[in-house]
Amino acid sequence: MVIQYINVKNLSDVVTLQKIVYSYLDKKELLETLSENEFEILLNSNFAVGIFDDEQLIAFRAFLDPSHGVDDHLADDIGIDKEGTIYSEVSLVHPEYRGQQLQTKMGKYLIDDLKQSGNFKYILATVAPDNIPSLKDKFKLGFRILKTKYKYGNKLRHIMMLDLHGQSKYEFEKAIRVSYQDIDWMIENGHHYIGTHLENGEIHYYKR
Repeated sequence: MVIQYINVKNLSDVVTLQKIVYSYLDKKELLETLSENEFEILLNSNFAVGIFDDEQLIAFRAFLDPSHGVDDHLADDIGIDKEGTIYSEVSLVHPEYRGQQLQTKMGKYLIDDLKQSGNFKYILATVAPDNIPSLKDKFKLGFRILKTKYKYGNKLRHIMMLDLHGQSKYEFEKAIRVSYQDIDWMIENGHHYIGTHLENGEIHYYKR
């Protein structure tokens, strides 16, 4: 398998991969499907990578610089400067290649390049609380949950951040372990805590 940057020439492969991934999902709502136009934007962003197996695209991941044309910026939700932020957008892995941590491998590939470029400070992402594979991926890459709230037409989302210049320092004491399903606690108390990882169905939160 080979990982490499891809562009709009790979549009049809990416669209096909999304269709395959979506068809295998039991919970269709876990995947926010994108249009061809939205994929074109991502593929023209210079932050899109794919993994190929014998020339077949079997995984795809993209980041997006939201500096232009974004009204509802995630930076506003968590109280940081918009400048120097980039979004972790869609990730797709062919069902036959699950369990190989390809999503995380692509994330590390992109993150390493972002660190070397020095053009960005933070990577921001949203994750549905019941999307455990995506949540585990973000935690493995070093993301933290900074807030849980309703976004995008009343859809519940964790707002997560990765500090590219060394994770933001917090005075970590004893963790509060909260079930990943305890949404009421997260909405009410989440802005006072940082969620750092998931273990045995519980998210470890630390006081800020």
